[in-house]
Amino acid sequence: MRVLHAVGPEWIDGVRALFQAAWWAQARTHADVASNLVHSTATAGIVDDDGTLVAFARALSDGSHRAVVLDVVVVPDQRRDGLGRAVMDALLADPTLCRVESIALWCKPEHVPFYELFEFTDDVSGMRLMVRGAVDGS
Repeated sequence: MRVLHAVGPEWIDGVRALFQAAWWAQARTHADVASNLVHSTATAGIVDDDGTLVAFARALSDGSHRAVVLDVVVVPDQRRDGLGRAVMDALLADPTLCRVESIALWCKPEHVPFYELFEFTDDVSGMRLMVRGAVDGS
């Protein structure tokens, strides 16, 4: 396994393949994924010994106060093998993310214990997530 501390455009097809197994990202086109990569503040990936991208995560940030983690995805047949932890460790080690005051994400309730491993909490002092537009990944 090899950690990628930046996932560039050469990995578009690999990221898109991972997204095919993610309920929120299945409809993303090649152009969508290219845009995701170009406009992300930080990206991370895990490549297996065969050169296949098996995990990916990205984040957006203003570089000082806030960041949001997006699109954490692991190839289905290797989930629970530590790849999610490895890709999150790599993403959170990005120098820009290390400087921000707070990093947010949203996830399904069953994934809360996983993100708690990285000191994320759902106790946000009464704050509420508000979303404009589709929330189902479309």
